[in-house]
Amino acid sequence: MPNYSTAPQLTDDYITSVWETLPRYVRPTLLLPSPVLSTQLGCDITIASETFQYTGSFKFRAAYNLLSSIPEEQIVTASSGNFGQAVAYASKLLGKTCTVVMPNTSAQVKIAAVQSYGGIVDLIDVREISRADRVQQLLEEQPGAFYAQAYDDYRVVVGNSTLGKEILSVADYDVIVVPVGGGGLSSGL
Repeated sequence: MPNYSTAPQLTDDYITSVWETLPRYVRPTLLLPSPVLSTQLGCDITIASETFQYTGSFKFRAAYNLLSSIPEEQIVTASSGNFGQAVAYASKLLGKTCTVVMPNTSAQVKIAAVQSYGGIVDLIDVREISRADRVQQLLEEQPGAFYAQAYDDYRVVVGNSTLGKEILSVADYDVIVVPVGGGGLSSGL
């Protein structure tokens, strides 16, 4: 369901332009040496912590890059929390509105965070309707709205790639270990 009709072309120039501009809008990643892990594993370990990134996770990089590259003013996304927060905050900064479809079992702190950034929370019972079906309903109700995906969009991946570029600008690491969820972060790194 990605909307690529207004997307910049995925080229080396596009990636370079994101690497040059996105760092102005994100906080630098905190890189922390881990003496305990280094001793246990017998090598130097550095942890890249995005905890202090806007909205508390790396997902802000992706959300801001995606939303800043589209003309649409209404955004719809589905999230249990972190991507929804990131989209809500990026929307607020860019003067857009967003609706975040969330399971009604989402943590109250996540729901409140999306709302605090100006996002409209659409709670659903996932036993009655899937997130994808509810997103589709909202897109039909809001013609012209843009569906922001958390990982299945190259603009998300390129936004996340700024973290890898930032890490490698500090030191020449032999290995980067990354958790895998939807794959947007690992694809970017």
